[in-house]
Amino acid sequence: ALHNRDGSFGTQRVLRWAVRPLLDAERRVLLVIADGMSYPDFWHLVGQWARFRKPVYPSELHHCLALLPSVTSVSRRALFLDKLPTDRLDDEESYEQKARISETEALGQSLRGQKTRLYSKSNLDSDHLLEDLQARSLNCVVLIVNGIDDDLKNSTTGVRLPDLTDLEPLNRAVQMALDADWAVLITADHGHTWHRDKKLR
Repeated sequence: ALHNRDGSFGTQRVLRWAVRPLLDAERRVLLVIADGMSYPDFWHLVGQWARFRKPVYPSELHHCLALLPSVTSVSRRALFLDKLPTDRLDDEESYEQKARISETEALGQSLRGQKTRLYSKSNLDSDHLLEDLQARSLNCVVLIVNGIDDDLKNSTTGVRLPDLTDLEPLNRAVQMALDADWAVLITADHGHTWHRDKKLR
């Protein structure tokens, strides 16, 4: 795993090195996790935000690397655990605890002392999400966006670059957060190799 706070680091460092410093500086943070987003996907989305009447530009760029194997069950678990999901130094109890914990519980433990809420496919309510961002009663809101990864799984031929309109409420959440002076971080849990055969992506 790479350990370079100012350059590239693995997903298991996102909360510690990207989110926690902002919370410690008393900023509210919207963390967007775009499931399966590749590097070209990210810049394609940035290009769309830049064309808005009220354009949005990235102010700071870090390279976040997925763990291997580059799949949701490994890399996203590492992100929420704030540590490697499997470690050769783990004893049996530590291994079992990591395997059992939910994403919401892991987020709460990793950002202990902060008021957090996680929105994923299973509980996403766009109105509640936007209300949370407007109310500013939470310290950190995490939004998991599945549109890119879902498109990868469903496509039978080529892979298309994502359109913001297909990833709602992503755009509304980002605009609302920025208007309410939240720091907005966007990362992927893992990427994909769009040019490879579907089974190898």
